Amino acid sequence: MQEKDFVKVLSPRVACLIVSKNCEGKINAAPYSFVYPISFEPPLIGIGVGKHKMTFKNIAETKEFTVNVISENFAQQAVNCEEKIKFDKRIEKNQLHLEESEKISVPRIAESKAVMECVLSEVIELKEADHVIVIGKVLGVKAAKKDEMIDIDSMNYLMHETGGVFRKVGEKVLLERIKKK
Repeated sequence: MQEKDFVKVLSPRVACLIVSKNCEGKINAAPYSFVYPISFEPPLIGIGVGKHKMTFKNIAETKEFTVNVISENFAQQAVNCEEKIKFDKRIEKNQLHLEESEKISVPRIAESKAVMECVLSEVIELKEADHVIVIGKVLGVKAAKKDEMIDIDSMNYLMHETGGVFRKVGEKVLLERIKKK
């Protein structure tokens, strides 16, 4: 194995469609799987984004974005948003639908069963890396619920393994955790 295969060892990862917009109001959507929680308080999420990507440029410009978790119901459409076409045409071409966010001006994907509305908190530029870490403060969350709890099973999340290989969220495993006093 090569060093770059480390990503495969840390797979699968939740697949998300990041929606951003530029100062002119043009909307971009692009799939990412370098997405992870960073902090409960304040609620922060991290995204590894290529320095040259429109997603990074838009977020740096307007300071807002939505993180739309990809599920089976729109998985192929979401992945198709990485096609090298004019970025503001990706949503329309892939027959996705935008809906207004509650707390920010960037819309969310109507097909997504779990969405986080975020404002830019910080960008960490790593000296030797081809990606930056975009840290967003989560202002709002929309998710499917069952009995007042987030219903992960009903959302049919997809997890990205590598290339075009994805996996479904699997069986629930309950383990006892030792709480520190």
